[in-house]
Amino acid sequence: WSAGVDGKLYPELFTNPDGRDVMISTGSGIHAASCSEHVLAMMLSFARGIHLSVDAQRAATWSRREQADKLFTLEGKTVGIVGAGQIGQAIARRCQAFGMRTVGTRRDPEKPTPHFDYVLSHLQYHDLILASDMIVLALPLTPHTRWLFGEEEIEILRRPTYVFNIGRGGLWDERHVLQGVNRGWIAGVGVDVFVDEPLPPDSPWWTARNTIITPHTGGV
Repeated sequence: WSAGVDGKLYPELFTNPDGRDVMISTGSGIHAASCSEHVLAMMLSFARGIHLSVDAQRAATWSRREQADKLFTLEGKTVGIVGAGQIGQAIARRCQAFGMRTVGTRRDPEKPTPHFDYVLSHLQYHDLILASDMIVLALPLTPHTRWLFGEEEIEILRRPTYVFNIGRGGLWDERHVLQGVNRGWIAGVGVDVFVDEPLPPDSPWWTARNTIITPHTGGV
């Protein structure tokens, strides 16, 4: 039922001893509603400080003054969605409902792509980054998309910019993203996927600054 095939390409599929072709099917498209709502939940949490309020609630602390200057609205913000496929389009549709401007990339920008104000070629990926207040990685993991987001992309981010990964952990350089959010170069990170899952108890991600972690439940 997975949308991606990166974890299913076993060597036996390519040996093909009896000469027959092997067809691989995926569940691509069935996760559009859940993944898009998952991303919006993270965006709204950052915008309205819900994650901060939950921490304050557990500590029995009325932290209104500390939170007030960090709150904002999604309305008027630009979201850049890297991967304007079915999940990307579902995210864009919901973002537009909140009054956001939507920009996406795909290999063929001439294809009909609803719910986007602008669609760019994947070669214009850095133009999307420069235009965005929030960036969502919604791509499958392939040799062409591995480590798509890293040190170079962090250097050109607008300040502040929030980054979300709903695709695969290998889409970004985890080390540089972690460094970027801890040093304030990235305003906040919402992450549902990691290279190593389950995330080890001693992972530095657990204590990362302004980060929302979910245990690969975006497609559930």
